[in-house]
Amino acid sequence: RLNNCKILLVEDNEFNQLVAVDTLKSILPNIEIQTAINGREAVNAVIKHDFDVILMDIQMPVMNGIEATQEIRNTLPAPKKDISIIAMTANVLQDDVKVYFNNGMNAFISKPFNTEELLTKINDLLPQDLSRYNEPSYQPIEDYNVKNNIQYPNNSPKTAEISIPENVIDLSFMNQFTKNDH
Repeated sequence: RLNNCKILLVEDNEFNQLVAVDTLKSILPNIEIQTAINGREAVNAVIKHDFDVILMDIQMPVMNGIEATQEIRNTLPAPKKDISIIAMTANVLQDDVKVYFNNGMNAFISKPFNTEELLTKINDLLPQDLSRYNEPSYQPIEDYNVKNNIQYPNNSPKTAEISIPENVIDLSFMNQFTKNDH
């Protein structure tokens, strides 16, 4: 299912775009990824094309990720206004995360991102009724996980209720940032 999804990656940093696209393409060779360098380009892309998920940077020139999400949610007709949007940002403090959810985003992932976490969040947010996933190349994530001995702490389906932990800390980012110098 993930291997056939269509993603819009909204990221103004060319290096971050390259890393995200290369990472996803190496794992999911049939994935379709279109990129936009700011929120205005993202909104225009959503108007012109169909996507399953948007990976939205927050801080960008022209129009930031929050403004782009608000425009998608408030001005586009269904089903485009209902597309799942994942915030991709280094700003993952509890107050920041609340702002993302309050402005229409469905999930968030910290930068630099953990590939397994990103794939799990994309899978959880994909619509369940997409008939194109019935093609022969479709393999449910659960089957892929069992076959490849991948275990996730929470492989639950998309839910309407979002719970935000008391403290949101990305230790892998902190370890990388401090080079494990505690």
